Amino acid sequence: MQWSHLTALVEVVPELRAPVRPDPLLRQALASAGLPTAVAWIERVLDDPDGPAGLKALLRVAEPQRREPPGMPRPGRLRSGFAGLGLLLPAVRQLGLAERLGPAGLHRLLVAAIPPPARALAAGDAALRWLSGLPPHERPGDAEIDWPSAADAEGLRLASDVESHGDGPEMPALRMVLDAFAAGLPGMSGSSAAYLAAQFLARPGRLDRDARRLVVRVEGVPLRILLAMGGRLGPQGPLDWLDGRELVLEAPDG
Repeated sequence: MQWSHLTALVEVVPELRAPVRPDPLLRQALASAGLPTAVAWIERVLDDPDGPAGLKALLRVAEPQRREPPGMPRPGRLRSGFAGLGLLLPAVRQLGLAERLGPAGLHRLLVAAIPPPARALAAGDAALRWLSGLPPHERPGDAEIDWPSAADAEGLRLASDVESHGDGPEMPALRMVLDAFAAGLPGMSGSSAAYLAAQFLARPGRLDRDARRLVVRVEGVPLRILLAMGGRLGPQGPLDWLDGRELVLEAPDG
């Protein structure tokens, strides 16, 4: 968990990678990063007389995605604290958003489904990058993304979502995806982004991949029975942006 918080902070505040004593703007970025534990570690290092060297040494720990974490059972497996976001992939395909948004936009969309402060951890999650088609070492940056507007999402419930998830440009697209996801789940139509995140999306699990198939296994889903009733478990068809791999969704009991 400590490693996750540190690597998430580096994703949120990429200026930390500079091997020089940071300026006041970096202090401001740290203050708004939303990861107080990791920020406290960094600030203690910066206050040390040998701050730049100490910061460089600490951030070497946060070079995470260049090698697979210890204990990974096989190269085709990724563990994730947010595997539940894989449940949204059929809705993303249905709406044609992977092609419209591109890998960077799809990554931002998936991350936006997690409310702060856990969103900062989701932004650094290697499995979500892979699900988006985003290369492991590429930074999403400020690429031009063709986001749906509030007009495109006319009639969708955005007000309560903005309260819990913010008012970023991803929100109309996220609401469209959430509505498509919830439409076939008994009693879930019209549910808020916060409720759907708590019940289905902000859930850990793993991805098992080979050249032809992607299995997303989501753990600890309280309303698993609704996924089964809505046909959201088992084979879900191919995902073009992931080289046509066949998506299979699993949620074990309990």
